[in-house]
Amino acid sequence: MSQSSEGVNPGSSHIHLPIALETLPEEWLSQQAELRVAWERLAEMAVPERSAYWDTQLQACIARQRADLIAAYAQSWHAHQRALLMLGLQESVFLNLAGIQTTLDQMQSIQLALLHLKVTFEELYQTLPLPILTATTLCLKKFWQNQARLSDSLKMNNETAFKMALQAEISWRTELMQTEGFHLLEKSALFQLSQISADTLSYYFVLRSLLTHRQRRLESGQNITGTDLKELRKVNRDVGSEWEPEGAIQPEKAWKLSLIAKAEGYEVLNQWGLSLSQLNRGYLDYLKTGFYWLEQSAEQQFSQPEQLLQATESFYKALSVNAYSYESYWALACICFLTGLSEQALAFLEKAVYETRDPGLRGLQAVLDLHA
Repeated sequence: MSQSSEGVNPGSSHIHLPIALETLPEEWLSQQAELRVAWERLAEMAVPERSAYWDTQLQACIARQRADLIAAYAQSWHAHQRALLMLGLQESVFLNLAGIQTTLDQMQSIQLALLHLKVTFEELYQTLPLPILTATTLCLKKFWQNQARLSDSLKMNNETAFKMALQAEISWRTELMQTEGFHLLEKSALFQLSQISADTLSYYFVLRSLLTHRQRRLESGQNITGTDLKELRKVNRDVGSEWEPEGAIQPEKAWKLSLIAKAEGYEVLNQWGLSLSQLNRGYLDYLKTGFYWLEQSAEQQFSQPEQLLQATESFYKALSVNAYSYESYWALACICFLTGLSEQALAFLEKAVYETRDPGLRGLQAVLDLHA
């Protein structure tokens, strides 16, 4: 990645997009300029008119802008994570001092690129108006505080500081999912960014620790043993097994629950960080809401991705309440087919067929078995 980019002046009418965030949609900058004009118009309005305009237009537009920027930032983290894994898979370089030093130098380049990337992201993010709700503003404030701690730990190569920052980041994810007022796209982008940045830094520190340990051993005259390489292979397998295609949905996780230890006991979360105790509606309500958004999307010829995302979230929540909801599996299979995720769609479909226990679907099950 290029290390150079032009600075961003929040008051300027021209923003130069850095290579680090080249995955942003082409129209992002032009939309950003239009939103600035709309924001200025909003400030001139009387309060009643301002509220109506905000609710109907500006809030959703700005939230989508922020979501696009966050998603592009997360994709840049994905690229650096892949680069780190490629370094870790080159076992031959771990057998001599020259190879280890070369790998450490390459890791330092990635380290500097990530630090530069954060600065660029912050500069672009500051050109957009922030949410007006207090809860979302406080949640974002904690997000930036955690990002600063993670960045500082990377800058200092301090693994202990990283582990402390990671605990705060994990707690923040739960708070994010429970905070009302975020646009769904923005909340999803923030959650994914939190995961990919933490996972990338975790692998960075593990790989760096292994390299420096082997470097010290070789410098003291000791050889690298098979046991040493087994440790490296285990780390690489663990990281590789956690990789998912970008945008992919893993259906086997739709009904997976986890327990989070808290001072007052344990909290039950589903795979997407939704607390079951916070699901204050019934299963049928979530199901009804999901099909409502699916029907709305169909009426728009599936041209509005936000409606499919709303439907997807509702069906996930329905599964959090009822893990045997074949209706939700059917609906998620349809959504995956519509979005081109064929493998995920077939997996959801297979689960739906299994849960219905309908003898009339045995033929379909045979087709699914053949595909598998």
